[in-house]
Amino acid sequence: MTTRPATTFSPLPYTLVLLALYGLAEAVDVSNKVGLAWGGSPDQVSQFLQTGRVSWYYHWSETPDIDQNIDFAPMLWGERDVEGWQETIGDTLDTTNVSTLLGMNEPNLPAQSNLTAQEAADLWKQHIQPYKARGLRLASPVPTNAPSGPIWLQDFLNACGSECTVDVIALHYYGTNASALIDYVNHVHDMFQRPIWLTEFACQSFVDENDVASAEEISLFMNTTVSFLESTDWVERYSWFGAMTKLHGMNPLNALMNEDGHINTLGLQYIGAGSFVVPSTDDDAGNNTTGTALGQNGGATPTFVPDPNATGVSGDSWPSIGGGATSLAVPSWLWILIAAFGFAL
Repeated sequence: MTTRPATTFSPLPYTLVLLALYGLAEAVDVSNKVGLAWGGSPDQVSQFLQTGRVSWYYHWSETPDIDQNIDFAPMLWGERDVEGWQETIGDTLDTTNVSTLLGMNEPNLPAQSNLTAQEAADLWKQHIQPYKARGLRLASPVPTNAPSGPIWLQDFLNACGSECTVDVIALHYYGTNASALIDYVNHVHDMFQRPIWLTEFACQSFVDENDVASAEEISLFMNTTVSFLESTDWVERYSWFGAMTKLHGMNPLNALMNEDGHINTLGLQYIGAGSFVVPSTDDDAGNNTTGTALGQNGGATPTFVPDPNATGVSGDSWPSIGGGATSLAVPSWLWILIAAFGFAL
């Protein structure tokens, strides 16, 4: 009979490995992609910075609106803003954290900046391109996701010729199908082979007025699309629409703040202040089980539960998960720790 030799267990090697892995997980988790399409007041922004995920913002203007140490992306909205751009962009660059300038807002839409590709190219050459010499990156004009959007972008690049430096392609997307958003972003990247910024997106249809998402559907749409944006290397930045108290002409459930200016549950989800859990369900025999096919064939639908320690909505009550819950993401370091101690024993 062979006896297993006695061993002396030292936790130090395992501890060092766990600390290294935990640090790596933290670095991945705290993304520098997350931004704010900002429509709030300066005193409302700090609640969005509590997790450290939000690293930049813009608000359709060349003038900064937030007195915080996060990157600001000035935008030359359109022809109407040229005078303000000329007067203030120099001061903005001298006094604010700026790494990238944004081109015109939805130029393919008559209700927005409404520019032909040639008109936009002329504005770009005169008012945006000169700042490349200061080491700034330049993001394209930002079309809608209508079929005309990518075509307009291609026409813009053709009109520019070799006189415009376009480092980044900026996009908007509105719709209620997360897979369609992913397909669209992939399609545009395939067309232009440049990094992508998605500077407006939400679970909102402007095509079918009867296609109105519920709060649960919006939460799952955000979770699916943000997971894609985070895991895709060539997506550099994104910002949900919107970080404001009122969304005029849109489903108000897409807002990241309540009307009183406090961050809401969707806002906490956006900044990563919480986690998704899978509610337990009862099968036909009355047995309590956890759904394995999430959201399919009667399987349990994951629900976002805010971190109870996060600064949240005044008077908001977090969703309760009846019958117990199973976390979607069991920390990998916990499994490693269990395995390490089990092996040692």
